[in-house]
Amino acid sequence: MGDEITAVDGTKLEELSKWTVTPHTNPGLFVQDEAFSNEFDTDGKAYGSNWLAATQTFETIDFHPENVMMKDGNLNVTIRHNEHDAPYGESSIHMYFQSGMLRSKSKTTYGYYEAR
Repeated sequence: MGDEITAVDGTKLEELSKWTVTPHTNPGLFVQDEAFSNEFDTDGKAYGSNWLAATQTFETIDFHPENVMMKDGNLNVTIRHNEHDAPYGESSIHMYFQSGMLRSKSKTTYGYYEAR
């Protein structure tokens, strides 16, 4: 066996790369959509022009905008163990964690998405 990279089915890397379609391998096929683009290169709150800060509950997590921040070109989403009761309809629900979530203001059904 050599050092050649192959897929599970034995296909060689050179053959696989013909079928790999990303903006890096075939830049002419892709157009960046500014409605979904953000380099997160400004320190501070992450929500704004393209993003909504979600404030909701899901299962045992309570989402709050202060847990999503941009710093040094990175999007930081914090999750904390924080047992508390959160409003849920007419009553409350016991929560175990607190985190953050962003939602795009724009809607889409498919596409190429890249994160770093």
